[in-house]
Amino acid sequence: MGIPGLTLEIAVGQAYRGGPAVAYDHMQKRLKGVGFSLVYNGYMVVLYYVPILAWAMAYFRHSFSSPLPWEGDSENFYMQSVIRNGERTAGTISGGSVQAYTTYAGTGMVPETVGWCAFTWFLVWLCIWRGIGQTGRVVYFTMGFPILMVIVLVGRGASLPNATEGIRYAWATWRSEALADGQIWQDACGQIFFSIGLGMGYFTTYASYNNQFQNAVQDALIICFSNSLIEILAGIAVFGVIGYLGIDPAASESRLGSFDIAFLTLPEGTAQMPGAQFWSAIFFLTLMILGVSSAFALLDTLISLICDSEFGRRWNRSIVVSVVTVISFLISLLFCTEFGYYLLDGFDTWLNNFSLVWTVMCEFLGATMVYRHKDVVGLVGWKAYGTWTASYLLSLILGVAIGQSVHPGVGAGVGFGIFFVGLAISVMLAQKPQQTVRGPPRLWSRNTFLEKIYYLMFYQVRKKKHQHLSQIDLN
Repeated sequence: MGIPGLTLEIAVGQAYRGGPAVAYDHMQKRLKGVGFSLVYNGYMVVLYYVPILAWAMAYFRHSFSSPLPWEGDSENFYMQSVIRNGERTAGTISGGSVQAYTTYAGTGMVPETVGWCAFTWFLVWLCIWRGIGQTGRVVYFTMGFPILMVIVLVGRGASLPNATEGIRYAWATWRSEALADGQIWQDACGQIFFSIGLGMGYFTTYASYNNQFQNAVQDALIICFSNSLIEILAGIAVFGVIGYLGIDPAASESRLGSFDIAFLTLPEGTAQMPGAQFWSAIFFLTLMILGVSSAFALLDTLISLICDSEFGRRWNRSIVVSVVTVISFLISLLFCTEFGYYLLDGFDTWLNNFSLVWTVMCEFLGATMVYRHKDVVGLVGWKAYGTWTASYLLSLILGVAIGQSVHPGVGAGVGFGIFFVGLAISVMLAQKPQQTVRGPPRLWSRNTFLEKIYYLMFYQVRKKKHQHLSQIDLN
């Protein structure tokens, strides 16, 4: 799902020479809202992403203490010394109505988090205030140094005593019951979108600076496979530490999330290594640099939207960057409070598991159903196209809903069943397509039945490709 999604975002940015809102508006005026959704997702993420980096810098500061203050009690240090959030009193629901709302003991600011948050926003500002030329040079360091550090950490993690036991959990342990759980697939979908950067707009923004005819498929494949390679390498370091600490993931009472690994598991592992202070400082510095490289890319999407607007053209880019950065810092102070962790957790959950997935799906549907849909209607008729569109949407919505509420197998059966039945009805309702300048590929031109399937399912994407090929020929 990530590879075609990224290919689409890069191709749209290159073809229409603008950020998400401009590019999708030029692609089809009804898709402008999808472009705004991409900008919204990216900006919401960066608002809470920077406070997370502030926590990493708090750990970095403590890395120069001997012994490391979280040694033997990483969870208490994380919650009491870094997060510093008070206890909350959970709300209650009865009969479908709220009886009491959740209340939080603390509402004040956490001074150290605020300070590091301001420092991080300043770094983000430095990286982008002069434009894409400076940003391109900054990326050489913000990506090159962390990759080097990941390799170092992998070597150290894999060399720890009993590290092979942990690595065996990742590569030599089969858990079919976990793979049968629909929740893990939903989490995986949100994770890969977040990891690659889908649904946040910055690939469309940066692709607009590319050569218009750059190979988008090649770029998408390089990015996706490089991303997965780095994650697999980093996973060796993580599971090496898990084996060293004697943790059994299957026996754990609760699932480990990204926060647990970054601020509990790995810090505890570094605390027990020889040269603990050095490895701890290196680890959190790497987290910080990687985080800043993501943060300025996310913010740059909003900057590009403002600068592309009629209002933004009146202002110098440096002024726009400075104003937006200050406003963003003030908003992100919400996550630097004594209830900020709970607020951040809610933002992260809904953006990962719902907003990103929904926005990317709208991108797919826009490119394959809305773009040049009148061409398809003229070829096969409204009845066929309407039936095909409705069945495709129903298969997505009902298949997932039933899979989550009843059983994954039942949901898959319902989804694919509606899809194929709807496709068959659409083909029967479709009129014989008139010959176009560029007819179907040889595989789909063998008979009328295959031609109808081609025009319903693949014509719009292929039309987009041929438009660009024609432009290349003209150039």
